[in-house]
Amino acid sequence: DNSKNFYCHRAILIARCEFFKMLFTSGMVESNSGVVSIPEIEPEVFSSLLRYIYTANLQLSPENAIKVLEAANLLGMEEVKTLWGEYMGRDMDMDTALYLLDQSVIHEAKVLQAKCKEFVAEFTDEVFAADYFLKMSDGVVKLMLESDELTLSEDELAHYVIKWAQANSKNKESSY
Repeated sequence: DNSKNFYCHRAILIARCEFFKMLFTSGMVESNSGVVSIPEIEPEVFSSLLRYIYTANLQLSPENAIKVLEAANLLGMEEVKTLWGEYMGRDMDMDTALYLLDQSVIHEAKVLQAKCKEFVAEFTDEVFAADYFLKMSDGVVKLMLESDELTLSEDELAHYVIKWAQANSKNKESSY
């Protein structure tokens, strides 16, 4: 069983988290019972977010960062997503930039998305040549190509996009 009870102050949750504000003020069952079940969020991750709700201190580690982002997105905690983006964008390198760009698009983490786009602009050649580029989603590749900051010629970009499209058509064929 991966569940845990947390005893919290309703007023603090309402004041600090959009999800709880809507839940407790909407007339739903939870607004009367005061009991909320969120099975999508692991107890350790919720504990970290709860600590943030009470203290405005967000503790992130490489081990919990993506799960915290997912939970913050689920709970509508934009401030946490902003802090998360600042934290993750600090020590970005080639191995993490594309993965983080992908995650920032999925979870609408705008601050990190901007930092990743800056990284892509600065290291355009290396980013487009990276193996992970071939795994990027359509939306992320489109976002990258919309940048006016890329330092590749149109022919070079076309080469990488064709390579990406070929890799993705193979992946789609093999999944059927």
